[in-house]
Amino acid sequence: MGVIKIAILDTGVNANHKEFINTKLNGYALYVNLNGEVEKRNEFHDELGHGTAVFYLINKFSKNAEITNIKIFHGKTANISQADFEKILIYI
Repeated sequence: MGVIKIAILDTGVNANHKEFINTKLNGYALYVNLNGEVEKRNEFHDELGHGTAVFYLINKFSKNAEITNIKIFHGKTANISQADFEKILIYI
């Protein structure tokens, strides 16, 4: 069986978490700017912990997976407008 590619759209991942010391982490952040354009940034640090937990579980049970963490929720809340979410999905 080949490699399974998984994209996690969430709050990012805390790369400093003790469970990920020897784990290769891939990811980036997507933002919708004031002009309504999607911007890609090479950071995906998790401020809330949800994306870290989701990545941990998927990574633990998916040994044959290539996981990309895409941070779409920013700050201290996991809120995004439907319009921004749709723009991000189109970008991906």
